[in-house]
Amino acid sequence: MIIVKGEQIIEVTDKAYQVVYAPLGFKPYEEPEQLDFYDKSAAELNKIGKEKLKAFLKQEEIEFEASANKEDLIKIITGEDADEKGDDNGDDNGGSQEAATDKNDEA
Repeated sequence: MIIVKGEQIIEVTDKAYQVVYAPLGFKPYEEPEQLDFYDKSAAELNKIGKEKLKAFLKQEEIEFEASANKEDLIKIITGEDADEKGDDNGDDNGGSQEAATDKNDEA
């Protein structure tokens, strides 16, 4: 079994842990929980604590403002933040909708 105390990590038998190391403050090592919030809706994410949302973004190495509120964190996870930075005409390729219509009419 692997046990930790602060930065000390050692492997011991269960009996050694119970007799020697537990009284010294060592605890069993637990793998950090892998979070996956990509498949959640904004409503589902709103039920999750702000600290867990931040932990997820750190895990995924996604930058965010330390002062960001929960709503901002949810927008980053759901990708709504990226949509707001795009152009205003509604298409994804930066051109006007009229130009796309004209090209379709010619075909």
